Amino acid sequence: MDFETQILLGCCHYGAADAGEILATVERVPSGDFEQWYQEWFALGERMQAIAERCAASGHRVSARKAFLRAATYFSASAVFIDGTQDPSRGVPAWKRHLRCWELFCSHLNPPAEKVSIPYEFMEEGLRPSGDAVRQNVEWRMKPYLAESYDHLFKKVRQYNARDVIQQIQCPLFIADPDDEQFWSGQSQEVYDALVCPKTIVRFTATGG
Repeated sequence: MDFETQILLGCCHYGAADAGEILATVERVPSGDFEQWYQEWFALGERMQAIAERCAASGHRVSARKAFLRAATYFSASAVFIDGTQDPSRGVPAWKRHLRCWELFCSHLNPPAEKVSIPYEFMEEGLRPSGDAVRQNVEWRMKPYLAESYDHLFKKVRQYNARDVIQQIQCPLFIADPDDEQFWSGQSQEVYDALVCPKTIVRFTATGG
């Protein structure tokens, strides 16, 4: 939950979330309580959407746009741990609320954003468990791989990599290399070395935030 909260705080820089709203919400969620996480973030999403709709009805397009964007973020956040809640079927409706608010945000841009469809192949990252507090999250991540245990999951995840196709990338790439990276330690440099397209790697230090 701490990592997801950090992601949400990172959204504040782009206007996609508000630090006060985030801190007030997470304070009401006990550690590891996925049901309460869903309830609090979904309720906040509904409140933001209601504000956005009132602003839009009053002709305040900028305020409406900002509130729709925050609502989209909070609806998305509500479904992060949905499989660990009392009713995982609420995940799809939460995602649809997220999508609706995102589309309304886009429609209030000036000029409005144009919707395009881009086909892609889905690849999921693996994760490393750190104790009982993330057990439900790990079990949720097992589902797409039909994994029966942590060991089975790790073996499955290791089959997914870009080594055979990375040299086919042609567009210029920016690669971040942050200090103390917990998910892909050392891989930023490996990716940079393997690429043959125009590329830039930049180190982000812990002291620099």
